[in-house]
Amino acid sequence: MKLFVVALIGLAIGIDADTGVFPNSSRQEHRRAEQVTQVFINEFHYDNAGTDQDEFVELAFPSDMFNLNGYYLEFYNGRTGNNHGKRYDTIALSACINGVLSGGKRFCTVNVSKVQNGNNGGDGLALVDPNNLVLQFISYEGTITAVQGAAQGMTSTDIGVQETRTTPIGYSLQLGGTGCALSDFTWQSPSAASKGGVNIDQVMESCGSPTLLPTEFPT
Repeated sequence: MKLFVVALIGLAIGIDADTGVFPNSSRQEHRRAEQVTQVFINEFHYDNAGTDQDEFVELAFPSDMFNLNGYYLEFYNGRTGNNHGKRYDTIALSACINGVLSGGKRFCTVNVSKVQNGNNGGDGLALVDPNNLVLQFISYEGTITAVQGAAQGMTSTDIGVQETRTTPIGYSLQLGGTGCALSDFTWQSPSAASKGGVNIDQVMESCGSPTLLPTEFPT
């Protein structure tokens, strides 16, 4: 029976190529399975016409969590050369500004300055939980293999869409689709930003409370 339960959990936390869920070791997977599909990067902005303005990252998470204290974002350089894969910024999500509630989710936003624009190899960001486990490692305009930070040794998932120097001011990259978990959504081409709430092409449904998992597993 124990092996059967472990097998079911393994199926529930597989990698999603569109959204960038990234597995750690098997024991770490068990620890993160409860949250990995319900706490995620939902929208961000990094480039626009003229001087970059209002760069930000928005997170979605279950409403009964109230905040993301202990979680943080790491930003990674994908530029070809000596800095490839290096972390260039870290932001604690205790400063995340809560927005609206919808479908059992809270949305919060952190404003970020000087997010790199993905030139010459792409750039990326990782969402990390209070146990220093990477829940998401995504990139734009290319892929990155991190050489430091929580994502060290991991290769990012390119979200497949990007902003450019002609993207209108006030636009962003957003997840779209219908559902409640990260795997229900895919990244969309730039559209008018909806920071702090449900995205333009997104219908958020309630997942209910996360299923609690045992903390120890047979080796």
